[in-house]
Order: sequence, then structure tokens, then C-alpha cells
Amino acid sequence: MSGARLLDALCGAVRDHATLAVEWRDDRRRRLFFFASGELVLVQSNLKSETAERVAARAPGGRPEQLRLAVMTARLEDGVAEAAGEVIVHPGA
Repeated sequence: MSGARLLDALCGAVRDHATLAVEWRDDRRRRLFFFASGELVLVQSNLKSETAERVAARAPGGRPEQLRLAVMTARLEDGVAEAAGEVIVHPGA
């Protein structure tokens, strides 16, 4: 299960206070989780269901910081729930 591998890589980045990127990909779908000194600082995704606009439509009226957190949470939850895919760690990214 790639979700378990992704969760292991994400937890390892936090535990090791690492600066790196963890990539999950499956065919054309892709998520990138960027860490600086073990802190998750950015999550990117090319999935339309995880865009800020789609997430905002599900929770209208939120402040910008609430929207950013909701988008990051959606990408994290969806990534960990994936059954297939490849997980790649990019040190120093």
C-alpha cells in the first residue's frame, strides 16, 4: 500500500528534522510534500479535486489561513489513503 509508504516517508522527515521533498505519483497524478528542518511547509498537487478553489467550495467563508490548512489536509489525507503509487524522497529539495 503506497499510503503506508507515504506516511512513513512523511513521518521520517519530521522525526529527522529533514529538509527534503516527498513525492507521491501514480501515472499522471502527483503530490509533493516539502519539508524544511522537519516542518511541512508546502504541499503541491496536480489533482483537480485538491485545488484551493474546490476545497474552498466545500467550506465557504473561511479565512485564507484556514483555506491553506484545509488544502494541505485534503492532500495529505488523500495521499495517505492511496492504495497504489510510487513514493520518492528527494533529499535537500
